[in-house]
Amino acid sequence: GASLLDAARTATTETKPMLRAKALQVLTCILTKEWIRPTPVTELAKANDEADYFRLTLMDDDLQAIVAAFSDPSIAVRKQAVHCLTEVLKAHPSSPSALSTWVMTALPLIIDTEATVVQKVASVFEDVVLSALHEDVTTDDLSLGWKALYKIGECNMIQILKHIVGYMIRQGGITFERSGQSSFFRLVNMCKVHCEAGLSSSVVHADVSAVDVEERLNATTRTMAAT
Repeated sequence: GASLLDAARTATTETKPMLRAKALQVLTCILTKEWIRPTPVTELAKANDEADYFRLTLMDDDLQAIVAAFSDPSIAVRKQAVHCLTEVLKAHPSSPSALSTWVMTALPLIIDTEATVVQKVASVFEDVVLSALHEDVTTDDLSLGWKALYKIGECNMIQILKHIVGYMIRQGGITFERSGQSSFFRLVNMCKVHCEAGLSSSVVHADVSAVDVEERLNATTRTMAAT
């Protein structure tokens, strides 16, 4: 319940790094787990696979507890924080605060002094963002990865994006092919389209047609390929 959640938040400030890292794991588990809503017929509902599952509402205090760990002196804690916030974002893909926090605080760790932290950031970026570039954009609902790309543009995080893509290229995670189907080329084009579109932070993602995004992306791809 709330007491367990409060205890997990508090434990993220323990003096020992191992305890702080474990506290982040517990906090993430609480925030991402699908809980069964307690009712008088819970056991019967469970038996019939009719239980009412829900996730806890994501609070600012939860995000702040994770964000504080990004500046932790412990490498293990920083890596755990990147993982935790990513899992929370994936469990709450419709949360604007989770998305903004992930873009503004997790992705900048690509310039961390510790190589394993940088590797972790690239890994979660591939998981959340690059995977979306292989999806067919055929509905009006943008996936989390596409929303993340929009948010990167809105937050003026293009330099951070370049750091991430550059690192992944050097590591062989992205191969550059001058083709609209190349993950790297599509990624650069997506951000370029967004910046040129001049979309402001007041734009509601639900009002942005994914088909329109794809059409503008393809148009920009053709223009860039011709230059």
